[in-house]
Amino acid sequence: MIVKVSVLIMNNQFSTEEKMISSKFQQSIRSTFMTLVSFHEVEYSYDRKFLIDSFEQHRKILKQMIEKHLSDKSNERIDNFMDVFTCPTFFDFFFGTIKSKDNSKANQDILLLRNDIANGLKCLLEN
Repeated sequence: MIVKVSVLIMNNQFSTEEKMISSKFQQSIRSTFMTLVSFHEVEYSYDRKFLIDSFEQHRKILKQMIEKHLSDKSNERIDNFMDVFTCPTFFDFFFGTIKSKDNSKANQDILLLRNDIANGLKCLLEN
């Protein structure tokens, strides 16, 4: 999906309105990424409702951006992708079930994965 949107942007296929929507999407997703990093760094700051609402908003904005350019199949792919991030248990798994004093192997694996994701998001945000 990112590749398709990038091709549309590179080929100047977006109208002025769609470019504004694209800018809004970039700002919104950046803010959500910064929040995800914060949830990782600040224990007990996780807010499930905020994340689900954010990703629902991202879904809506992304669909507005591509509605005149891509197929229904692409819309379905957006839904499939965003369904993962709007599933209440998805982020609970990363943020809600981990206890910092729990040294179990599963807990440590989740913390390592979460750390890798947070570091990757930080790199994206720096560029």
